[in-house]
Amino acid sequence: MLTDHTRSNIHEFDNIITVLVGENKKRFILHQNAVCDKSKFFKAACSKQWLEGQERIVRLPEVDEVTFQAYFRWIYSGDVQEPTCTEQSDASAKRTEQESLIKLYLLGDTLDDVELRSKATSRLFTVMRSHDTIPSVPNLNLIYESTMSGSPLRKMVVDVFVARVDRGLFKMYAGSSPADFGKEVTAAALEAAPKSTWEAMAENLPEYTGTKKSA
Repeated sequence: MLTDHTRSNIHEFDNIITVLVGENKKRFILHQNAVCDKSKFFKAACSKQWLEGQERIVRLPEVDEVTFQAYFRWIYSGDVQEPTCTEQSDASAKRTEQESLIKLYLLGDTLDDVELRSKATSRLFTVMRSHDTIPSVPNLNLIYESTMSGSPLRKMVVDVFVARVDRGLFKMYAGSSPADFGKEVTAAALEAAPKSTWEAMAENLPEYTGTKKSA
């Protein structure tokens, strides 16, 4: 006869899934309910109609381990990483911090986790605003290679450039940044108010994060 304790352990086992991440198949163990509550991708993958749901194994070979570790923390804490850079941090460290948040946003896209995308966008805006920085060319390329036209993340970085970058710096970026980015910045600059500020852009944060309510 099964004791209550044994039944509890069996229930917990049934509620566990394994996620194999990256080329090295780094193993992460997650509670199914916790991850399915946040991600439509996992909710579908855990359906027994899918092979992954029958095996209780989900494979994400194109996701890097560090980004998924951040996602693991998100699942159980409900928050994304705290800013680590200060004004004294070098440019490389600031670029890396931005890149980690961009990758987390893109993972939210892959996993159809709307709340994560919103949180990552908000944290990226906070980081850029606090250091008065702009995305590097590699980070711009990462965004434009991985998102569709009309993406709220694209709109945010375009607005940041229009507000914070002079013509000289924009010319430096233009030669190595995505063609669509240059077109979108030009169009946004033509429509921009005479003066853009971080405060004005902060008012648009609900649009960037996808939390703007319809009228």
